[in-house]
Amino acid sequence: MRISSTGIITFRPRPDRRTATRLSGFVLGVALLAGSQLAAAQVLVFDRGLPTTNLNNEAAALRSNVEWADIETPPETPWLPGDDFMLGGSGSYVITTIRVWSTESTGLILRGGIAGHPIGVVSSDFTVTPVTYANGETYQANAGPFLPLFQIDFSVNLSLDGGVTYQYFIDGPATASGEDFSGVHLHASNAALSGSTQMGADGIVLFLGNDGTVYTWNTMTGGGTYCPGCVGFDKTTDGNVQVFGAPVSPVTQPLMFDRGLPTANLNNAAGVDRSNVEWSDIETPPEAPWLPGDDFTLPGSGPFTVSTIRVWSTDTTDLDLRGGVAGGPISIIANTYTSIPVTYANGEGYQTIAGDFLQLYQIDFNVDITVDGGTTYQYFLDGPSTPSDTDFAGVRLHASNAALSGSPQEGADDFFLFLGNHANVYTWNTMTGDGTYCPGCIGWTNTSNANIQVFAQDLDKIFADGFDNANK
Repeated sequence: MRISSTGIITFRPRPDRRTATRLSGFVLGVALLAGSQLAAAQVLVFDRGLPTTNLNNEAAALRSNVEWADIETPPETPWLPGDDFMLGGSGSYVITTIRVWSTESTGLILRGGIAGHPIGVVSSDFTVTPVTYANGETYQANAGPFLPLFQIDFSVNLSLDGGVTYQYFIDGPATASGEDFSGVHLHASNAALSGSTQMGADGIVLFLGNDGTVYTWNTMTGGGTYCPGCVGFDKTTDGNVQVFGAPVSPVTQPLMFDRGLPTANLNNAAGVDRSNVEWSDIETPPEAPWLPGDDFTLPGSGPFTVSTIRVWSTDTTDLDLRGGVAGGPISIIANTYTSIPVTYANGEGYQTIAGDFLQLYQIDFNVDITVDGGTTYQYFLDGPSTPSDTDFAGVRLHASNAALSGSPQEGADDFFLFLGNHANVYTWNTMTGDGTYCPGCIGWTNTSNANIQVFAQDLDKIFADGFDNANK
């Protein structure tokens, strides 16, 4: 057994404290490439894409990018390189595209399966797009030559549950390597040096043996079952992969209030017309960060039973949703939720004002509350705070300017809310600084309201339908 990394390594083993503006944004790795366009209905649900920094030989010891292939002596055929991924949450997804990268582009097959189960052929239907890294270069071998790099989009039709580990492997023609044969190459990178989102990176790549066994390998230490003690690189690596599909929403009740994500004027490219923003409070200890939020009002005057409240954030762990009727007490109404990585309608994610890219999540809170139509209901997102210099920043909540959003923005009144540590609700106009949150503090060039969707059932309609049906 030998390991090839396309010439990199081949060896024979055996101003105010409360001006906490979180203008941020994300761009998918594919947006940095001259790649094919996916159907609008597809959503990026897992992102461990190409690295964007520390590329090729110029990066020297900090080089992030590498390719792996197995070399075998006949009659043994090369093992297949691969890795795994796990989708977020516990809901179901329909997967339509699995994207990998390689310097090879013909006769490819994608094999896969849930960890611990048989691995089979998933797809032989794929599109190939020549691409470059963010710096305009292609893949460089250790000896110096630049090789064409290809984006491989496999068309699949899979149903996967969140929280389940799925293993994938790329198969293709073997090529002569002296007296031996080298298998197909799969692109990988070191997560810490990649400069891009590297979901699920665990420093372990996989190989599928000819007997169907999955083998593990730490490319830096030689740990694992693939080739114990074989050191392939001076750092750990993971296979680069992006998974596209659509979450199967657990929501069964109708959408009754829609102030969802903006669809127009997104991120820094929109300039002063940018519609999307995130807000978070920053405080100096012992004061804890206040909680960002807003309000909504359901139609009519009758009662609704609310099952799901959906918000968006670049935070995703240990979240709570607090809520209550305006003027009444605010309390925790949900701490169970489904978190799904999402993109905007243009395929991008959330971009900070500094240009950094953050993953955006759709957070569906499971609630069981009754709210009367015509009643203002306030809600606030709670979660862990993070250090911000000597202070602490609270959880971030996505918002947008109604006029620039290009999507329904029900109930937008240009006032964002914060819940203080003593349960007082504070108002804030992010453009003028009006309100009680931080009088005179201007956070942005536009007004904004938090984005939210509320799924609920009209109880009056249920009772009416039930009465009618009972008397037919």
